[in-house]
Amino acid sequence: VGMPYSAEKLLVYEAMPPEGVSTAAVATGPAKWIGAAAVGSKVVGMPYHAEKLLVYDTLSGALSGVSTAALATGLYKWRGAAAVGSKVVGMPYHAEKLLVYDTLSGALSGVSTTAL
Repeated sequence: VGMPYSAEKLLVYEAMPPEGVSTAAVATGPAKWIGAAAVGSKVVGMPYHAEKLLVYDTLSGALSGVSTAALATGLYKWRGAAAVGSKVVGMPYHAEKLLVYDTLSGALSGVSTTAL
């Protein structure tokens, strides 16, 4: 699965030929997501300019967005992600919090990085 930076579709390379899954219902415009991590059947994209985390379930084909407004707003929020157990952790770029998304519960939280 390829995260769309400025494209309007998520690239899914399981079908032959590869197909795109529209992300327009979650966000539009350039530089939406950058970096992703997979946990089980879910691929989670980190919001760069988008205001929502992008979650794609490769089994069901469901695409959804999770608002990150409580953690950070604006541009250049997170860049890069890592999977740790059932969680995806987003690395802050201009955001002041580490993003933590639990793929089992759907809970979103942040860990302050201002003291670092």
